[in-house]
Amino acid sequence: MLLHHSKVHPSQPRLVDMNARDNPLCLAVDAGLKEIAQALINYGADLHVTDRYGQPLLHQAASNGHDDVIQLLLSHGVDVNSTDPGGHTALHFAAFHGHKSTTKLLLSTPGIDIAASDGEGATALCAAARGNHRSVALQILAEEPANVNARCLGQKTALHFAGWTALSYAAGQGDLRMLELLLTRTDLDLNVSRASPIYLAAERGHLEVVRRLVSFEEVDINQTVWHKSPLFIAIENGYRGVAKLLLEQGSRLDVNAKTSLGDTALHMAVSYGNLDIVELLLKDDRLDVTGINRYGESALELAARNGKEHVVRRLCRDRRARNVRHFRSAMEAASNIRILYFLQGQLMRHGVEHGVRRSDRLARGSSQLAESSTSPSLRRSTRMSQSYLNSS
Repeated sequence: MLLHHSKVHPSQPRLVDMNARDNPLCLAVDAGLKEIAQALINYGADLHVTDRYGQPLLHQAASNGHDDVIQLLLSHGVDVNSTDPGGHTALHFAAFHGHKSTTKLLLSTPGIDIAASDGEGATALCAAARGNHRSVALQILAEEPANVNARCLGQKTALHFAGWTALSYAAGQGDLRMLELLLTRTDLDLNVSRASPIYLAAERGHLEVVRRLVSFEEVDINQTVWHKSPLFIAIENGYRGVAKLLLEQGSRLDVNAKTSLGDTALHMAVSYGNLDIVELLLKDDRLDVTGINRYGESALELAARNGKEHVVRRLCRDRRARNVRHFRSAMEAASNIRILYFLQGQLMRHGVEHGVRRSDRLARGSSQLAESSTSPSLRRSTRMSQSYLNSS
């Protein structure tokens, strides 16, 4: 019979792979050949056999959307909730690959565990969100037991993967439709530790996703991941629109939140020379302009050290930044003489006495540079004249 099938259907997969030693029933199921699978089962084929990757028969059929084969296997007593070595059910595979009819078939099977989690905590809903299959996610969400807050891969929930899949699979544009679909659930947890949705959106510049999330008062817009707030990560990655949107949230936002190293959003903005974001931050009256990090560095000092002259000038126009000690430390840290002289002028303008050790060193360096640029013949004649005077 098998030889007859291969002759009649030469374009279909061979049922025996002598090199891989795959089981004939696995090959029939994987190829969606229901009649041959039925014949093999009638002749006593083992329904618990797996392919070379350890995948059970039901999972192979679900991955490929072979509904008739799935019905065949279920009719012969295959457990709809059986798992592969990774803890995935057939529903996980159908959802991840976006097979709507297969998902519907499995969901209608008596005894199906919709909330079953794999070895990393992911549910079928997570798999659908990860695969960016909204229609399949809607099918699962329509079932009341679906756990929308189950944690998925790397401790990320299905909502996180709505941002993650949009970030990774839709070129960072943001999957608002998937987000809206998930937000229809009243039991949705919007603030999850270690990987909050708003942080993931801010991290990749998902402006519209961030806008939608901040519209919920219960969203914690200061929730940190690795000690970084959504505002901090948006500034670090240069997303001015996201930073502006977060700064517009007023008292909800902790504008002075610090990282584990004590850096604030202002520290990050001046370090990168993001003048636009610095301007936005300085508009907030709550901003601690003279705050220091764990190394005792102020925003002014960081700007001076990194050679961000335009930022240094802007900070000095803000009365809150006029701190004598910070001016001095910024002068010591100044990476070029223009910034140094500007800061010195600022101190002199405000009538404050200050040390000029750094300026003395730079001045001496400037004179040495001038001397080194003098023509060799002139320097030689000077030495000869000095030698003549000494001998006489």
